[in-house]
Amino acid sequence: MDNNSRHDTSVLAGALVAVRTGDARLTARVRTALNEVATTTRFARVLEMSRNIPSYVIAADLVGLPSTDDARFRRFLSEVRTKPLQGHSGGNSLVGTALRSPGNWGTMARAALVAIDIYIDDRTQLTTVANAHRAYLGEDVPNQLVYSSTTWHGDADDQAGINRRDVVLAGRSADGIIPEDQRRTAELTWPAPQGSYPWEALQGAMVTAVLLDRAGEVPFTAGDDALLRAFRWLSGPNANPAEGDDTWQPWLMNSIRGTSFATSPATSTGKNMGWTDWTHAPGSRAAGSQMAGAAG
Repeated sequence: MDNNSRHDTSVLAGALVAVRTGDARLTARVRTALNEVATTTRFARVLEMSRNIPSYVIAADLVGLPSTDDARFRRFLSEVRTKPLQGHSGGNSLVGTALRSPGNWGTMARAALVAIDIYIDDRTQLTTVANAHRAYLGEDVPNQLVYSSTTWHGDADDQAGINRRDVVLAGRSADGIIPEDQRRTAELTWPAPQGSYPWEALQGAMVTAVLLDRAGEVPFTAGDDALLRAFRWLSGPNANPAEGDDTWQPWLMNSIRGTSFATSPATSTGKNMGWTDWTHAPGSRAAGSQMAGAAG
C-alpha cells in the first residue's frame, strides 16, 4: 500500500453508496475488497497504514461482513497494531507512533488505532490512545508525546499538539497553532508562513475526534475546543484555508460545530477520509453507522 493510495477512500465511497441505496451487488464488491485488504495488504511504514486503515474499518462497519470474513478482518486489524514498522518519535509500530508522535504521523496513527479499537472492541487500549489524543489537544493528562524544540511551541512546560489559548510568541497570540507541523514550513516568524502540513495533521485529528466522541470517550470539543481553534487560526490569521485533499474537513467542522468555514466541492478525497461534501452538506442524510461519524 503506497503513501498516496486512494483505494481506501474508494472502498468507503462504495460502502456509503451501498448503504444509501441498498445495492446488494455493490455491497458484495465492498466486502470482496475488504477481504482482499485483510489477506494481501502489505505496509512499509506506519504512515501509509495509518492513512488507509480508517476508511477500510468504517466501510466494514457500514456494510457488515460475513462471520468468517469478519473474523479474518478483525484478526488482521488486531495484528497490524503492533506490527514492527518504521514509525515516528521513537515509535516502531502503529501503537508506538500513536502514543508518542505529536505530529501528523501521530494524528494519523491515532485515527487508525481508534478505528481499530472500536471495531474490535478493545476498550482498554481505546482509553489509552484517547488519553494521547487529549494530551495532543492540550489537556493536562499523563502522556508519552515526544515534542521537538520548535519555536512554535509555548514554554517548555506548556507544550501541546495544538497551542493553548494563552500562548503568546514574539508578542502575538499563537492560539490554535499546530507547532510540530507548522515548523515543517519554517520556524517562528511573523507573519506566519502558510503550509499544508497543519491541515494534514488535522486530517488525522478530526477523524480521531469524531470517532472518540461517538464512542463516548472524548468530547469533540476537548482541549478548550482545540480543533476549532486550529481551524480558526489557519482560516483567519494565517489566511491559509483548506485546499486540495483537505477540503473535506470544513464540511465536517461546520456540521459538528455549526460554524461557517468556507466550503467547496472536494477536489479530491483526503489522505484518510473523504466525501463529506456529500455526507455532511446541510440537509444530507447520514449513513446509519456508529463508526461512520467521520464519514457519513
